[in-house]
Amino acid sequence: MLKKHPTRATSRAHDARAPEADLSLTRLRQRLRVSDLLQRTLDPELLVGAFLDALAELIAFDGARFKCADFPLELHRGRTARHRCTYALTVESTPLGELQLSRKTRFTNAELETLEDMLSGLTYPLRNALTHQRALRASLVDPLTGACNRGAFEIALSRELGLARRHGTPLSLILLDIDYFKAINDQHGHHSGDKVLCELADRLRACVRSSDAVFRFGGEEFVIILANTALDGALRLAERVRRSTARQPFAGTEAPIAVTASLGVATLEHDDETLSLFEKADEALYDAKAKGRNQVCRYHPSDNPVE
Repeated sequence: MLKKHPTRATSRAHDARAPEADLSLTRLRQRLRVSDLLQRTLDPELLVGAFLDALAELIAFDGARFKCADFPLELHRGRTARHRCTYALTVESTPLGELQLSRKTRFTNAELETLEDMLSGLTYPLRNALTHQRALRASLVDPLTGACNRGAFEIALSRELGLARRHGTPLSLILLDIDYFKAINDQHGHHSGDKVLCELADRLRACVRSSDAVFRFGGEEFVIILANTALDGALRLAERVRRSTARQPFAGTEAPIAVTASLGVATLEHDDETLSLFEKADEALYDAKAKGRNQVCRYHPSDNPVE
């Protein structure tokens, strides 16, 4: 279903119009071609992009914007111009997103009819793509904390290591473990323990850059991947995370809970793979705990060789 919100999208006369039969045949052929294109991908961004490419062959526009209703997807093309037409896309009362086209001159009635006809072929493929991506996203997100899970971490670390190798940029890991988490569960209950995990995930996200990724590796362990970050920068961030954790008590079900964390930091070296880099961060975390907890330790190659 399409709900149109025209803004300065008024009709105007147009010079040469093809016969109705020819126009309908053109639309039909184009719609069939677009339908075939939209069946080839379950990536919403690629799908909307392919739709806009095909639409540009029929209707001239200066700018386009698509924003998904409840999925982190926003696509921009060109520049927003004076005359705009905006459509809320839905399938069976389920909102999919909003598409806006704009240009310097008004859209004609014939162009709007063509656009709406084309949009009717977009909605179901878009619904399928978003459903697939939500399921995929859910499989990579920890349901308790909202942080990415271990599976997502393994995928992301492999990707970031490849990029670091290709571009010669640094890559660092921070591995964090809540100190005495079992005691928190025993003294305050598992519900309070869950609240601590959720609040810690929020504090971690508040500490890192938008380009950094926070993962719940398992239990009370979290990992942060720091792309394009050398050891000094990773140590500074780890210390900021440690202070953020210890500075203010966490909300429990009945009373505030004092929480500290130990952190290990490692940076990619020329012979590292994903496993060896993680093991180095784990070695550093072990050192932090052995030295009394509530501190940051870096991996020292001479002291902690990784087989």
